Amino acid sequence: MATRPFSFTASVTPVALGAALAAWDGKFNLLIFGLVLVGSVAIHAGTNLINDYYDWRKGTDTAESLGPNRPLKEKLVTPRQVLIAGLLCFALGGGIGLYLVAARGGLFILVIGVLSVLAGYFYTAGPAAFAYIGLGEVIVFIFMGPIMVVGSYFMLAQEVPLRVVLLAMPIGMLVAAILHANNMRDHDMDRAKGKRTLSNILGRRGSKIEYVFWLGRFRGDAGPGAAAHGAGARIADVAGGASGLEAHQARDWQRGPEGPEWTGPRLGQPARPLWLAYDPGRRARGAGVTLEGYVLGRTHR
Repeated sequence: MATRPFSFTASVTPVALGAALAAWDGKFNLLIFGLVLVGSVAIHAGTNLINDYYDWRKGTDTAESLGPNRPLKEKLVTPRQVLIAGLLCFALGGGIGLYLVAARGGLFILVIGVLSVLAGYFYTAGPAAFAYIGLGEVIVFIFMGPIMVVGSYFMLAQEVPLRVVLLAMPIGMLVAAILHANNMRDHDMDRAKGKRTLSNILGRRGSKIEYVFWLGRFRGDAGPGAAAHGAGARIADVAGGASGLEAHQARDWQRGPEGPEWTGPRLGQPARPLWLAYDPGRRARGAGVTLEGYVLGRTHR
């Protein structure tokens, strides 16, 4: 449980999306996909462990903290064991990445892999850790959205069409929303411990607006390369409606009460969108192909 496996949907989903897009383009390889998936989850697990270790070491996580860092709180493992396990997960992910670079070639994927490990480690490590200077959501959006989807697609297809980058962005927004929900939950405790998240930088009202932004409807043309039967494609109803968190609900939350009553049970809900965001029943307005059309098949008017 120290690796927080319940959170792995946040890394499995973007990798699976990249692979599904590659399969749609006729460039799928099961072995490569499996290696990319295991490597990505390993880096995610390592990030979780290193995160817990440094939050504990810096005094941000304590026995009174609300987060999921139970093994350290309950003294089921020692901080040193958590650190070693995190480094081993990084080593596993890095080893798989080096094999893929050697097998598939490409400086591009090597750079992505190195940056991903560094981002995972320095998310909470060091005096200017990303999570401690208000960059947590930005880093998560970049690396668990576009970087993971693009990396997965590139390893299979050896190219990166613009539409793949655009289709990756809602995934990053949803993962950033999950992180921001956690930061809103820990708003007061993080501020007391000197951890500068966007939640306590912006204040309660500002953090609610940011939360609405991450769950807001993301729209954009997927580009001519994504067209099917001459119809332009549009990304719509992904983050807000398709997640089961409709826009009016988000607005209600923005207007909701201050304090623990607002930042309590409701903030457990955003973990769902990663599986629900690509609901095949959702259709893009005015387009012949929806986002899920790229992944699951063509959708006509």
